[in-house]
This record gives sequence, C-alpha cells and structure tokens, in this order.
Amino acid sequence: MTHGVTSPARSEAHWAESAASQAAERKTQYYSLLYREMAERKRVEAHLRQSNALLVALGEAQLRFVSGVALGAVLHDLLASLLTITQSAGGLIGEQIESPAAPSTCQIHALAGAYPDGADPAWITLVDRVLATGKPASDPPFAGAGRETFPRLLGLPISIGETVVGVLALADCTGGFLPDILGLLQPALSTCAQLILAHRNEQRRKAAEQALAEERASLARRVAESTVELRLANAELTHAAHAKDEFLATINHELRTPLNSILLFAEILRKQLTGSLNERQMRAVSGIEESGHHLLMLINDILDVAKMDAGKLTVELAPCPVETVCQASMRLVAAMANKKELQVSLTIDPRVGMIQADERRLKQMLVNLLGNAVKFTPAGGAIGLEVTGVAGSAADGTDDAVHFVVWDTGIGIAADDLRHLFQPFVQLDSGHTRQYGGTGLGLVLVHRMAQMHGGRITVESEVGRGSRFTLALPWRRQEAGGEELHAPSQTLCGEEAAGSAPVVCDAAAGTSDDLPAATGGHGPLVLLAEDNDANIAALSQYLETLHYRLLIAKTGKDAIDQARLHRPDLILMDVQMPEMDGLEATRRIRSEPGLAHVPIIAMTAQVMPGDQERCLAAGVDDFVGKPIQLARLAEVLDLRLRAAGSPV
Repeated sequence: MTHGVTSPARSEAHWAESAASQAAERKTQYYSLLYREMAERKRVEAHLRQSNALLVALGEAQLRFVSGVALGAVLHDLLASLLTITQSAGGLIGEQIESPAAPSTCQIHALAGAYPDGADPAWITLVDRVLATGKPASDPPFAGAGRETFPRLLGLPISIGETVVGVLALADCTGGFLPDILGLLQPALSTCAQLILAHRNEQRRKAAEQALAEERASLARRVAESTVELRLANAELTHAAHAKDEFLATINHELRTPLNSILLFAEILRKQLTGSLNERQMRAVSGIEESGHHLLMLINDILDVAKMDAGKLTVELAPCPVETVCQASMRLVAAMANKKELQVSLTIDPRVGMIQADERRLKQMLVNLLGNAVKFTPAGGAIGLEVTGVAGSAADGTDDAVHFVVWDTGIGIAADDLRHLFQPFVQLDSGHTRQYGGTGLGLVLVHRMAQMHGGRITVESEVGRGSRFTLALPWRRQEAGGEELHAPSQTLCGEEAAGSAPVVCDAAAGTSDDLPAATGGHGPLVLLAEDNDANIAALSQYLETLHYRLLIAKTGKDAIDQARLHRPDLILMDVQMPEMDGLEATRRIRSEPGLAHVPIIAMTAQVMPGDQERCLAAGVDDFVGKPIQLARLAEVLDLRLRAAGSPV
C-alpha cells in the first residue's frame, strides 16, 4: 500500500489561501460593521438635528405666544417648522371644539402644504378618527412598528392628560419614515397642548372680563336709573314732608284758633269777669273748659309725635325739682280722680331732690301715665305715683336712676298685649276705645321722651288687678347732696288707709292762675292785631277788665297803619293774618323810627319747631302760644310794658 506524501510547497499554499480567505471575511465584517455604525451615526445625528430644530421652533412658538401673538399665527409658523423638520409635504394643527353637541368638531388653526383647503375626504376622516379615539392614526393604516416608509397621512392626538384637545396631522413625508417619529413629535404635541390650554384660559379670561365689563355697564345703567328714581322719590318725599309740615301747621292753626276762643271765653266766665254765675252755670263752664283742655292735650300729643317722626322734637335738660313736678302732675289729674272717687297717693323719696331733665316734658310724661291710670281704673279704685332713688351697681353695670312708678288698681293688661303698648295709634282693645277714648299716642310719647332723656319705661300688669309703669331716668346722687338713700316719706292725696287722717290736695292750689289787680283810670294803649272775631271778642273783654285801652286791626297792613297813626304802648300781633302776616308787619313796624322800640308780643297757634325762633327773629319781644292763658298774657303784658317804661 502506497501512502500519499504532501509536499511542503503545497502545504504552504494551502495555508496562505486559508489565511487570505479569513482576512477577506474579517475585512468584510469590518466594513459591514463600519457601515452600520456610520448609518447609525447619521441616523442619530439626523435625529439630533431634528430634535434641536424642533426645540428651537417650540421655544420660539412659546415666546411669541407669551408676547401676545395670536394662537393661529404661532401655530402656523410652528407647523411650517414641523413640515421642514419631518420633510413632509403638508399638515395641519387643529383644536377640538368644546361643545357637548359636537364633540368631534375641529377648528383648524394652521393648515399648510398638501390639501390646503382641508377638503380631502381621507384627511377629514383621519382627523375625526384621532379626535374620536384619542390615539394616533394613519392612512394607509400602520403595518407594524418596523415599517420603513412614511404613511401618506399621519394623525397624532394633542392631549392634556387623558383629554384630547386637538390634532396634529402630517402628509407625504418625502424623507422616509423614521421609526422614532412619534417620540420626536411628543414635545411638539405637548407644546401645542399647552398653547391651546393657555389660549382657552385667555379666551375664558377675556370672556369673563367682557361679561364683567357688561355687568359693570349694566350695573352703572341700573345705578344711574336707580339714582334718577331715588332723586325723584326723594323729591317726592321732600315734597310730601313739606306738604305734611304745612298740613300740620295748618291743622294746628285751624284747631287752636277756635279752641283758643273757647278756652278764653270759658276762663272769662269761670272767673266771672263779665258777671256772676250760679252753681249750675259754673258746672257747665267747667265742663266746657275741661273738654277744651282735653282736646288741647290730644292736639299736642299728635303734634309731638309728628315732631318726633320729623326729628324736630328736642328736650332741654336742666336741673329739675322732682317734688314740684310731681305735685303739679298730680294736681292736673286730681279733678278727674275726684270725679271717679279714686284714692290718690304720692310718695317721694326725700333724697331725690333734683334731676337733670326737661321739666315740661317730664311733667307731660307723668301726666300721660297718671291720666291713663285714672282712665282705666274703675270708680272707687286707687292710683298712685311713687318716686324712688335707686343706686347703681358696678357688678351689673347699672347707673344711679330715679324711678317714677305710676300704679293703679284698674283693668290691667294681658301679657300678649304688652308688646303693643308703645306702638303709635294703637289701643289694646276696640272696646276700650269706645269706652275710654283717646288716640293711643300717650304711651308712645312717654316711651320716646324717656329715650330722649337717656332713660326707659317698663310695665308690669295683671288683668283685673292693675298695672305698674316705671319711668327710669338717669340720676346723679350728688344732686341729692350725696347723702345715703333711706326709706322714703309718704304724702297721700285723697283717702289714706284706715286710721290715718286724710290730707286734701287742692288741684288749684299754688297756681299762678289768678288775675292781677286791674289798673284803674286810663291804661296803656294796646293794639290788638287779630283776624278772628271770636278771639277779638274774648281778648277785648279780658283786656278791658284790666283797664287797657284797645285798638283793633284785622290785617297786617291795617296793623301797620294803626301803629303809625296812634303810636300804641304795646302791640299784640297775631302771626297768621290775611293780606300780610304778622311777622312781615312786625318787620315793617320795626323799620319805623318812632315804633322801633314798641313792645310787640306775637300770638300764634303755630307752635311747630322753629316757630318761636322765627317770631323772635322778625323782631317780636315775646311769644304767646294759642290757646292763650289769660294769666300768662297778663303777666307778659305787665312785664313788657314795665320794661318799655310805659305806665301800667
């Protein structure tokens, strides 16, 4: 058997051939790897260039929007940059309309390149599908993640969280499909979403501002209209208030003028200045006078309430003697109490000497309360006034006070009716109105006057057993000399308790009602300017009993002529007269050199706030309100004549 032998030369050739083959294979692998690395590098570089270009475009878009450029213009330029970056032939950026009725409706903000009118059916279908599903869509549909060619149409949703707010669509990318195109465009989608959201917020803000501006304009119109209406209403109220004041002044004058005559004649008859009267006639005259004063009290109550409502009623606080006021108040109701045979008592704490109060108003409050006590207490009952000083307490924050307690054993007041006590024109029972009469204003006046004094009024009552009204007014204990309070002394009027001697209280005692002694011979010459015949007759009778000589003038002009002609010692001037009122006549008389210092006393039924001041400003020396009290008139006449140096 022959064995083959390999020559050394052949072995070397074989080795060389194998080495060359391996080297060629390694070279091929190297170049293949190098090519792939270069391709990947180019791809990465291209992706970086696109990303950088996209970031620049997005930054510029945001900056322009913040600078105030309109959203459409910003998105149009951004779309142009995206088309360049992706090498697409066309595209659009649209916003989904916020409308429940049409959820897939799209408003195109930017449209460029292919299909500029956006009318291609495939284009419309693609946009609708993205808006409806909220997911990317293409035409033709995606074949897979590894697809190497760009679809003809690509639509991407613009979302905020899970909410789709728009769509970005690209068409016919000539640069080929990049597998990570979706990742590349994510920043663009996010920026578009932010711009759309900011645009919506801006639109809402502008809409809110517009609505606010319209509301402000509407409010301004309504305010202007309301202002006009308020001005008209205010003018009407002012006119109504003026008319009310004029009406009250007129009613006041028209009621007081005849009442003045009634009371004057009644007083003249009662004082028997025109002749003696028998007992029956005196009772009749007293009834007339009593009814007249009751009517005057009602008129005063109505006018006082009107003054309060108009804010024209004031109180003048001054040192006021408590005992004097209480005694006077009791005297004013004594006649009514005696007629009903009521037991009347007055208890005054001796340490309560003076308080700061309006004496006239305090007397008015007490007379109102005492009058009600008499009115609502059956015959044979009892009424009383108790005055007590009450020390304040630092513990409960109360100050010193004087309590004026008016009590009675009358019909009482039901608990449900107590809250109506201080309402104007209200009496608690229509039967009471028919039986007892009255306007229902007395307690209203007491309540409001107490408040004006810084005090209060309270009531305790039980049906069938009587009532206790407590008028509490501020009090400084040093007004009573700073002494400690102790048990009050008591003075009774009428019949006291069994075993006690009765003390008689004369209602007329201590009054300045008595006429001064008539002067003899030829007295001073008095010019009486008055247009009411009844008043002329009454005043003439009275003045003649005082031996005054009289001149009569029925108009203001006549008063001026009479004054010029006769040079009277004193003029009694009625304020309201025909042709020329008394104030104008006074001014003209004062302008006469020979009459400038003649005393002029104004007589008027006008006692509304400011009337006295107007009279004094016109030049009168004194003021006498109607109904005129004869004793007061005689006192004023005597005072003014003496001051002028005329013989009296």
